[in-house]
Amino acid sequence: MEISGNSKQRAMEDVISNLPTDVLNCILDCLPARDAARTSILCRKWRYIWAGHPNLVLDPKNIVTVTKNDFVGIGNRILLQHIGPILSFDVNLSDVHMSQYPNIDPWILYLSRNGLRALTVENSSYDLYALPSYVFLCQELTYLDLTNCIFKQPCGTIRSFQNLKELFMYQVAFKPEVSASIFAASKLEHLRLVNCSGMDHLNFDGCSPSLLRLELIMNHRS
Repeated sequence: MEISGNSKQRAMEDVISNLPTDVLNCILDCLPARDAARTSILCRKWRYIWAGHPNLVLDPKNIVTVTKNDFVGIGNRILLQHIGPILSFDVNLSDVHMSQYPNIDPWILYLSRNGLRALTVENSSYDLYALPSYVFLCQELTYLDLTNCIFKQPCGTIRSFQNLKELFMYQVAFKPEVSASIFAASKLEHLRLVNCSGMDHLNFDGCSPSLLRLELIMNHRS
């Protein structure tokens, strides 16, 4: 009996949909955010797979928007509809107007409550994003990568990162409130600071005993 083209397509969709959840998550990892979101209309299972996807990438290049404000609104909806832990979060703020930065801050607070382990903040604009102190609530972080950000730590009120293994900062401005404790994470193995300012506010004496690789490139005291 000959199988029609539509039947073959449905059979293929069923085969893919019945793959293990971790395999389906790997498929979503390979798709731009807009395409990954579209999988939610395939069937009920895909809707839950997308809503519970643990690795989120928000990049304006991969999200269709009309205005820069749309990107923030889309990010809000994605996080609002998400279920389960978010293990890694990669966001590109290059096309986000600085007036919208305060609307990004609650994302960090939300992530701190959802088991975040890897955070990447990309920013190629002239306006530095002031990373909120909520980031210090992300105690499960093992990887932190920041570009064009302002980094400030509240004095003595919030613990440093206890599980951080890799810390990369590019064109980050350190404020006077920063203490050596950001480098004192007991598990920190790789620290890279490139073209950062405010280095005179840092003290490397308390660096983690686990530190295996330290890179300081073209940084500035103030």
